[in-house]
Amino acid sequence: PTDSTRATLRVTGVNQTNVITGNCAFCDGLTLKSVQIDGNRGNLGWVSPSVNGNSLIEMGGTTRAQLTNLVFFFGADTRGWGCFHAIEGTNFNDGNGPYCDSMKIQNSQFGPCGFAPSPGQPQERSRRWGKRDSTPTPAYRWADGISHACKNSVVTGNTITDATDGGIVIFGAPNSKVYGNTIIAATRQLMGGINAVDWGPFNGNYSGVQVYNNNIISQGAMIKIGIALGPLSWGSYDNPSYRNYGGTFQNNILSSGPNGYFAFGVTAAALNNTVVTGNSFSGANFGGVPTSVCTSYTPPSPGPLYWDPTTTSGLTLQNGFNGSTFLVFLICDGPGPVTISGYSG
Repeated sequence: PTDSTRATLRVTGVNQTNVITGNCAFCDGLTLKSVQIDGNRGNLGWVSPSVNGNSLIEMGGTTRAQLTNLVFFFGADTRGWGCFHAIEGTNFNDGNGPYCDSMKIQNSQFGPCGFAPSPGQPQERSRRWGKRDSTPTPAYRWADGISHACKNSVVTGNTITDATDGGIVIFGAPNSKVYGNTIIAATRQLMGGINAVDWGPFNGNYSGVQVYNNNIISQGAMIKIGIALGPLSWGSYDNPSYRNYGGTFQNNILSSGPNGYFAFGVTAAALNNTVVTGNSFSGANFGGVPTSVCTSYTPPSPGPLYWDPTTTSGLTLQNGFNGSTFLVFLICDGPGPVTISGYSG
């Protein structure tokens, strides 16, 4: 079934954060299909990562060819750091990287996920394999929609509504395709629409990743970065050893509703050998202001396309990119007036 007659899986335990643990060893071909998910956060509250670090759904791991299809989150969101996590699995040091392979995440609805960040307290990601900062403070209770770290995989046809950390976060996942998804910030502020900022667990390798024909919509709330590329788009630790590389990001559409806007459209910093072309901003608004946590670096003015020529090389960029040195920690921007309405560049 595809309607409300689908089976409902609901979190009920005091410290429980997940309803599906599908990242069991060698659970190849596992299928999660036609279910409704209730994270029950409204009744049970948030759970600190120091108590339970799982997402609401955990898939992947040391597995191949898993499928998630027609899953529906119906309004009671995750108690942990994410709604759906495709984890990378064990690295057997055979030259192929982490094990998880050939996953499909499709035709599902995710969200809401997490509490929106307060204007002056955005997050820098933890550097331990790109997972989240585990500091259990109220400001850190946001969550991803889909966190994807499984190589040779497909993420398509999904709708993510009111995630608060990243809508879709790609953790390397070489040779994966992410296309035809819709990410909406309807009522909750979102830090990143599609993120490719994490160096781990694939040591910055985004080779063969294709991200195209996705819709990212700031419908009624701010999205800080529509498509964030490279570690310095998100953080401020500038180490030349941490440079992401590879991937194609093209023909994605960013747009806004009457009360929504982006701080930045596409940003590229600490990034090599990546293609960014054909992305559209004609229906997007841009605005926001630096907050009190923008202490070491001041972000540029809100706008659709920024790259840092001092921390990037080998990029193929669409027309309209503005070069900006010291392009770091752009999620420190917070809500503010709209200064650009539409861009055809």
